[in-house]
Amino acid sequence: MDPVEYDSGNKREFPDTIPEVSLNIPLDENLSINRDIDQKHSMPNEGFRTNFDQAWTVKVDTYSDLIELETALKNLKNLGYKVYSRYENDNKDNYGLFIGPTLKKEDSSNVVKELKNISGFNPEVQKYD
Repeated sequence: MDPVEYDSGNKREFPDTIPEVSLNIPLDENLSINRDIDQKHSMPNEGFRTNFDQAWTVKVDTYSDLIELETALKNLKNLGYKVYSRYENDNKDNYGLFIGPTLKKEDSSNVVKELKNISGFNPEVQKYD
């Protein structure tokens, strides 16, 4: 099969104007928003829960060397722990390594017991913030 060739008589010009579009949505020019209308509904009702249970985490140790932190993090992750790290307080030179969080302090305490069997860690239970 041979390719089809078109001569200049079959060429269509592409329109370079943007057509005006009408969405047919009636607008009410007199529409106003009453700012007080939802204020009474934005406040929680009496039974709204505001006291949430404390979550817990296990602070494994503090590290100043990123390579040591990464090694410990990978080792704990390979053991199946949910591990994270963050700056220790506002000091950008020290990093805390953590496992958790958990909803029960007992679960975090069990993790501490497991970690005490693994040498090289100094775990303690802390409140998760």
